[in-house]
Amino acid sequence: VWEKVPRKLRGVFWMKGNGIVEELTVLQYGTWFEEEQVYIAAMAPFSWAWAGGTPAQAPYDGALYGSNVYSALSIVADGRPAASISVKFEPCPGGAECKPGSTDLSYGNLQFHMGSLSTSAGNMKTFFPHWPDFSEKVTGRYSLEQTSAPGQNLEFKRGCFWGLGTCHWIQFGSYNLKQIVDGDGVPVEPAYSEFMGYMGEIPLMVWSGFK
Repeated sequence: VWEKVPRKLRGVFWMKGNGIVEELTVLQYGTWFEEEQVYIAAMAPFSWAWAGGTPAQAPYDGALYGSNVYSALSIVADGRPAASISVKFEPCPGGAECKPGSTDLSYGNLQFHMGSLSTSAGNMKTFFPHWPDFSEKVTGRYSLEQTSAPGQNLEFKRGCFWGLGTCHWIQFGSYNLKQIVDGDGVPVEPAYSEFMGYMGEIPLMVWSGFK
C-alpha cells in the first residue's frame, strides 16, 4: 500500500504530548491523491497504540489516562465502520509552525471521520463516548504543521483547536507527531530512545484485528 504514500507520512510516529492515552500511530495505510494533494488513511490493525498504564511523565499528570479502553473503542468503533483521517495539504499559512508559503507537504488541514468521508466526526462525544450527549456540540479543527527543518528528525505539530459549531478559538490538546521509526523500519535517534525512556515499563495496547 505504502509505495505511493509520500515519504513524510511513512514510519512510526510518537504522539508526544497527547493527553488522551494515545502513544503511537502509523499513517501509511492510506491512499495519496496527487492531483488534489489529499491523503486518506483508514484505521487498520497495528496502526494505533495506546498506553496500558500511565507513564511517569504523562501529559496533564495522566488525568485522562484512565480512559484507554474508551479511547481505543471510539477509534476502532467496536465492529462498526472504523475511523479514518483525511489531510488536505496546502501552502503553509502565516502564523503556522511551518515555513510560510512552503508547499512541500509541510502544512495540512486534518479531519477525522467515522464511516462517511463527507462529514467530520471531530467532537468530544466521538473521543469520549461516555461523556454527556451535549459534548458533541464541542467540535474541533485540526492541523498538521511541520516543525522540523530539512535534515532534522521529522516532526509535526498536530494542532487542536476547539469551540462550538464552526468557530474554533481555543487551542487545547495540541501535541507533536515525532517520527521514531522511518519508512524503512529503522529507528530514528534520538527520538526512538526518548520514547522508550518515556514509556519505561508501561506496555502498549494495539488493535491486532485478531480474535
